[in-house]
Amino acid sequence: MSLINCPHCKHKVSEDAIKCPNCNKPVPVLSDRSCNDCGERLPKRKRKCPNCGSDNTNNNNKQKTNNMASNNNNQFL
Repeated sequence: MSLINCPHCKHKVSEDAIKCPNCNKPVPVLSDRSCNDCGERLPKRKRKCPNCGSDNTNNNNKQKTNNMASNNNNQFL
């Protein structure tokens, strides 16, 4: 069990919590995806990072593009 920040009041909350014990608002269910910029775990069905505000629309595509660029560079070594 790890702790996350409540997106409403920033109080530390268990990632398994349904609602924040401090502000009583719902805590989003987190996905296995992480923000491209800050590494914070992203809520399911959300593209914007609640921590840094980064748009993670192309989260998977960005990783694939980076891998392809690395593979292409190795061809010429």
